[in-house]
Amino acid sequence: MTDTLKTLQRLAVVGTLLVGGVLAWDHISNRDPAVAAHQAASDAFNSGDWNRAYSLFSKIAASDVDNLAARRGQANSLAQLARYDEAHAIMTRVVAADPDDACNHATRGIIADHLGKHEAAMRDYARAVGGCRAAVHGMTWFQRLLSNTHERPPTVVQRLNYLRAQMELPAESRILQIEKMDRAQKPWTS
Repeated sequence: MTDTLKTLQRLAVVGTLLVGGVLAWDHISNRDPAVAAHQAASDAFNSGDWNRAYSLFSKIAASDVDNLAARRGQANSLAQLARYDEAHAIMTRVVAADPDDACNHATRGIIADHLGKHEAAMRDYARAVGGCRAAVHGMTWFQRLLSNTHERPPTVVQRLNYLRAQMELPAESRILQIEKMDRAQKPWTS
């Protein structure tokens, strides 16, 4: 390789590093505190620190009562802590505030499912399927990587179809809850 080509390669690498550094610094230095707080709460959730995530999402929700993403974060954190009644109450308020957000219905349906409210879960799942891409396709490989989820969890569509099939059976033959499968179903984060 000629000296000129080597010099150009080095300049390209240095230039790329400089641009990347400037962009990173700009992102960090001009970060909105509300965005930073939400990111910290989401990071805690994705790392499995659900108590901390709940605490951080609660602080955000207390300072901005109209922040539905923080309320969803609270509900998702509570669901991971198996505090389903509290999570369901929060998601019911979120759905009332934004009934057209299909992913809200997916999240409330998952929580209702854990509570054994299968008819309500099926209604929410059916509503979610019409407008929540995540409900239909499930977690992307990147979402699974961030949440340390090795196996692809069941989608809302799969769960809805399973519950519909079980509801067609006589009541004594139904298997509506399978702990391992139910715990694998992940809530939708924002």
